Amino acid sequence: MRPSRWLVGAAASAALVLAGASAAWAHVEIEPGSLPQGGEGTIMFRVPNEADAASTVKLEVQLPADRPIGEVLLSAPAGWTVTLDKASGRVTWTGGKIDPGRFERFALLVAGLPTGVDSIAFPTLQTYSNGDVVRWIDVQAPGAPEPDHPVPVLKLTAAEGGGGTTTTVAPPTTTTAPVATTSVPVTTAAPATTTPPTPTAPATTIQVTTTAATTATTVPSGDFASKSTGTTALLFGILGVLLGVTGVALGAVALSRLRARQSSRTATSPATGEFDPAPPVPPVEDQLP
Repeated sequence: MRPSRWLVGAAASAALVLAGASAAWAHVEIEPGSLPQGGEGTIMFRVPNEADAASTVKLEVQLPADRPIGEVLLSAPAGWTVTLDKASGRVTWTGGKIDPGRFERFALLVAGLPTGVDSIAFPTLQTYSNGDVVRWIDVQAPGAPEPDHPVPVLKLTAAEGGGGTTTTVAPPTTTTAPVATTSVPVTTAAPATTTPPTPTAPATTIQVTTTAATTATTVPSGDFASKSTGTTALLFGILGVLLGVTGVALGAVALSRLRARQSSRTATSPATGEFDPAPPVPPVEDQLP
């Protein structure tokens, strides 16, 4: 008898523990459970379907009014639509369904979380396809057991750095410190440049005189002369060729004029006609008296 009673008591205790555990993990809860004060992050409402013969078809979340959040961005699971009533601060998901034995996550991106408080609550309504509405709005009193339908709560931790104002990551700031420069006087007899300048010799003028023309060519000396020696030689060669051609042309002109003069001397006089032979000269005896 005693073993039977012990087994019955143990089974009853196990059933109570399992029922309590089942009720605990079946609540609507926020993931993650905490974020820094004044910071930002993504919060997800994990919503299980607790009904055996109905599906969840609507979820309503009330944003905290006494401690408003700076900014809220919406997101919806596949098959659901989401809206935000700014006047009432209520976010509503509709259009989809959560079948029995399943759960879904509904996400919000929040920024500018309140400061100076340890937590904020999000009263939530879960509507089923059979018309039932579960109100997740009960607040747990300090030291009291957890209620059947506790309100989802987000804990707010101290901001990083202890400021308690914001945890938004700012872009890195690059500060350029002034570079200290020290002038050291240097006394030296040599000039500042390591390579002495190359002296430049005065320009030299070479006169080239020919019968045809006189050409004056200035040849600079120094570094420039050493670099342009080949160019100067080429110019002199071209000048010589031009002078030679000029001399040949002048010679041809002079020869042509000489031939023209000779031709004019052999031309016919007006009395004799063109190419007439000269009259014969009588013998000397015939010319004596």
